Amino acid sequence: MDRRCALSSRQRGRHGAGEFTAHTTDTIRWRETTPGVNYESIIYGFQDNATLISTPQLFLSTVSVPVPNPTNPLEPTEQTVSDYFWNSVVLQPGELVYHFKFMVVDRKGGIQGYYQWDPFISISQN
Repeated sequence: MDRRCALSSRQRGRHGAGEFTAHTTDTIRWRETTPGVNYESIIYGFQDNATLISTPQLFLSTVSVPVPNPTNPLEPTEQTVSDYFWNSVVLQPGELVYHFKFMVVDRKGGIQGYYQWDPFISISQN
């Protein structure tokens, strides 16, 4: 099954969903969230035609996250998990529409579809 979709932040107007401001030398990190238990989204690529930001790079990390403590619900414990994020540095002022590509997978890792979104960055001099 190969479902594809394109979501456009520009359709919402300036500073709508997916639009943000940045300054030169800022660091931008992307990490998706999925508000459900049956599906996850995974960013797998970026595309832009400008040199205003560095090419986003994928970083893997190990983080601690709070989890419920069954013996004392008011005192959460921590669990170490693998995580990841995409990282880029703002290089020049200007306006940039870029595209990130993501997939939606079910809880067994089965791919449900491929999508892209085109957020907008308005960059000013630091």
